[in-house]
Amino acid sequence: MIPLVIGGTVLSCLHQSSLGSLFLNVPDQLDPLWYTPLLPLFFLMSAIYVGPAVVIVATTLASRALGLRPAPEAWRHAGDRTSQQRVDARSARVEPDILSSLARFIPFLLGIYLFAKVLELIVAGDFDLLFNGDRASGLFLLEMSVGVIIPMLMFLSAGIRENAGWRFVASLMIIAGLMLNRVDVSIISWARPADALSYTVHPLEYGFTIGLWAGLALVFYLVALYFPVLGPGAHGKASD
Repeated sequence: MIPLVIGGTVLSCLHQSSLGSLFLNVPDQLDPLWYTPLLPLFFLMSAIYVGPAVVIVATTLASRALGLRPAPEAWRHAGDRTSQQRVDARSARVEPDILSSLARFIPFLLGIYLFAKVLELIVAGDFDLLFNGDRASGLFLLEMSVGVIIPMLMFLSAGIRENAGWRFVASLMIIAGLMLNRVDVSIISWARPADALSYTVHPLEYGFTIGLWAGLALVFYLVALYFPVLGPGAHGKASD
């Protein structure tokens, strides 16, 4: 387990920082709101805070797909069972305290990222660009508000962290904000010549992307179904 964790962490760090470093080659073509020498660090930091959100979303969807009950419901129906059945009810559920404990760290990670982004804009002298009212400022504010500020405030509330529905929504917002950030940096914020040809996405590209995501979801579903990735015995459906 330890070598796998180390390998996954190293590969993720190298991938994210290298992806951010790629855009350092075009300082004159990238909008100042997104271009910074710290772009590799920001890519890595955003990947770190989105990790727990992805775990929460994936675990919630997997438990729904596998028909696992949330813990309170499992315990409600466990009162009139035998001792062995109560043990099964404990194992055939996703422990919500694990996800709420994981969510407790998210606002601190988001806060560090937000502070670093704002400080970088101030030091670079680009903070006033946030209030230009153009497309770039609007997208940047949308990215930071929906993907960082609002979910950070939501996860500061213990009630939201312990509520499966709101916890899921806040995590989705973080993921959407990160996706918007990557689209902003890699596509929207680029300065193109006026006579540059526009690119139209081919339907096969949509199909390939949808198929790839569907394949990944199927693999995760099968792994969660046959291996105890959601906890001991969680691969068996809860039943009455």
